[in-house]
Amino acid sequence: MYLLAFFSVIAATLFVMFLGDGPWLYRIMDLPTLIVMILLILPMLASGGLLRDFNNAFRFVLGRKKAEDLRELKRSREAVRLAIRILITGSVFLACLQGIAILYTMSDLRTLGPNVAIMMLAVLYGLAVSLLLFPVETILDLKIQDYISTEE
Repeated sequence: MYLLAFFSVIAATLFVMFLGDGPWLYRIMDLPTLIVMILLILPMLASGGLLRDFNNAFRFVLGRKKAEDLRELKRSREAVRLAIRILITGSVFLACLQGIAILYTMSDLRTLGPNVAIMMLAVLYGLAVSLLLFPVETILDLKIQDYISTEE
C-alpha cells in the first residue's frame, strides 16, 4: 500500500510537468540541492539519536521486520516525524539562503527566472519527500495501536 503513495506523488509530478512545453526532466532535477537536503537530514537524525530508528520505520512499514516491543515502534514514528519537520524547515531554510544569494547577484535579469526556479526546487524536494513520509507515519501509528490492542 505504501507504494501507492509513492506512485501518486510521481504521477502528480509527471502530470504537471507534461502540461508544460519542451523538455521537462531537467526542470525538476538539481543535484546540489538534493545533496544539501541529504546533508541536512542525516546528521540531524543522527544527532537526535534516531537515524537507526528512521531506517527501522521503513522495515516495519514494508513488513521486512517485526517490532520486538512498543518502544521500537514509537521511536520509529518519532524518527519519521522528526524527518518531516527537518525536511519542511530545512527546505524553507535553503530556499531563503538561495533567495538571498539571488538578490545579491541580480544584475542580469535573464537569469532571475532559472535561479528562482532552482530556489523553489528546495521547497519542492522537502515537500515531496514529506508527502511520501506521511503514510509511513500513519502506518506506524496504526501498528502502535494494533500492538497496544493485542497486549490488552
